[in-house]
Amino acid sequence: MPQKQIIVQEAVHYYFLKSKDFNDEDDSPTITLFCRLSRETTYSDLLHTYSKTDTFWVDIDELKYEDAPEKLKELPDQIFRYAISEAVFKDLYKISMSNPKELYTITPYSIKKS
Repeated sequence: MPQKQIIVQEAVHYYFLKSKDFNDEDDSPTITLFCRLSRETTYSDLLHTYSKTDTFWVDIDELKYEDAPEKLKELPDQIFRYAISEAVFKDLYKISMSNPKELYTITPYSIKKS
């Protein structure tokens, strides 16, 4: 008789990712912005560990450099990934629904930044 596999939820982590890239390949330089709010849930059974990532909000935007606000021009060209608490995640999600472009310039209170 086969035994049922017991799967246990190990951990839930919340992430905020944002990136900025300056592109000067064409006649018209652009800034590409990307943001994502996601939740990663880790499960395990007796032999394996599994992860599932759910994206709650994602946005990508490309602006002409000349049209971009100064605060966006001044941001470094990097990718930031913040491990955040559930409370901060919920607050950022609320902002994404009302004023999503503001997330490109926010630095959230984070547990860990990479």
